[in-house]
Amino acid sequence: MASTGFTSGSITDIITFANGEVPNASVDADGNLDVAEAWNAQVGAHWEWNPKWSSNLSLAYAKITEVPQPFNPDFIKAGGSVHANVIYKFDERISAGLELMHGDRTNVSDRDGDAQRMQFSLIYYF
Repeated sequence: MASTGFTSGSITDIITFANGEVPNASVDADGNLDVAEAWNAQVGAHWEWNPKWSSNLSLAYAKITEVPQPFNPDFIKAGGSVHANVIYKFDERISAGLELMHGDRTNVSDRDGDAQRMQFSLIYYF
């Protein structure tokens, strides 16, 4: 699976910016509407190793290409993530999984940072 997108004036439709409280536009010093533009891309894959084991891999990246002048310097300007997991299927109703994630972000001020996460899931199908 792969997809990409571009938006002008509705960048909060891209989850990277919706979670960072980044607005779609702002009003400049002259009272004109300054519209943000952004693009995003993601790719994902799923593997069935055998009847008991499977894995998923996903990569995503998003960037505001037109940053309105009055944007807060702490708003996210660009961000990306990589997720990889392994899932074990005990039977038709119970599975368990482990996921590793790495993400990075760059703010409008060009300050940047990254984060890692490991999470475990237990899945019961009704």
